Amino acid sequence: MTIGVVGLVAVVIAQALLVAGVLSFAVNLPFVMSAFGLFGVWMILSNQLAQTSGGLSRRLARLGTSTGIAFILMSALVLLVELINGRDPSAIAHVGVFVQQYPVLIVAAITLAIPLFLAFFVAVPLWLIGIGRRLTAVAQASELASEESLVHSGVA
Repeated sequence: MTIGVVGLVAVVIAQALLVAGVLSFAVNLPFVMSAFGLFGVWMILSNQLAQTSGGLSRRLARLGTSTGIAFILMSALVLLVELINGRDPSAIAHVGVFVQQYPVLIVAAITLAIPLFLAFFVAVPLWLIGIGRRLTAVAQASELASEESLVHSGVA
């Protein structure tokens, strides 16, 4: 839980500093991507723990785990590009020429980018809806069990 909280708090602080004008986007991006990577680690760990304890179905845990992996891959990819850009700013300018010489690279990049974007914009909401439904079902079952115990004890 600590890993997830640290990741999300880091995102909130970095974004607040960006909006306040304290940090530039170039400085903010590595912080946010590192925090998203921590969030991905938390998603993997929490989904695996919840599945082994029986708290989540295998399908929902797999969705959360794969989404966590996508967060880590997305963060690593952006941080790698930032590292290359920091070492040699002109390297990014020459990417277009390089891609024109090897068009299979743009196909590979698009093939990698589509699942990452889908994970962010589709899988996370689906996972959250699944978690919400699971928590609601658990809360209703525990409420029903407590009402039944009150009826059997003669209190109600």
